[in-house]
Amino acid sequence: MELKGKVAIVTGGSLGIGRAIALDLAAHGADIAINYRKHADEANQVVCEAERMGRRGLAVQADVASFGDALRMVDAVRQKLGRLDILVNNAGINRDAVVWKMSESDWDAVLSVNLKGCFNYARAAGAERRAPRLPRCHRRSWRRPTGRWRRPGRRHVIAGW
Repeated sequence: MELKGKVAIVTGGSLGIGRAIALDLAAHGADIAINYRKHADEANQVVCEAERMGRRGLAVQADVASFGDALRMVDAVRQKLGRLDILVNNAGINRDAVVWKMSESDWDAVLSVNLKGCFNYARAAGAERRAPRLPRCHRRSWRRPTGRWRRPGRRHVIAGW
């Protein structure tokens, strides 16, 4: 997979799976932008590793649950890296509890980050394009003929507008 000349945003890209995704994109030629909420040192380390590979990198402190932060990050990426081609909605949180023991504030936090975060970044990234839907090849893989989601998890990749 050759991604030279492409620019990717990876939400939650400072740690864990997000870090691995960001560095893999950089290894395949993409310039990367990662967001973080509270791990600035780790985020800057990922950017430094991408730059050692000859790629450009950008770390932006932004809360995925905030549409304003998503817009600010997408604008910063377009301004500093010139474009946006790939969006990886990786940021997510977990509040381990059975539903009858989970507080409403924990539930709201999980939904704000895991679901609203994906919506915020997809909306912010697509605002310039005014695309009403994903490209056909992605849409077919996301829904079954019955209308049920194939991948109900919170980690999704939207690529190649």
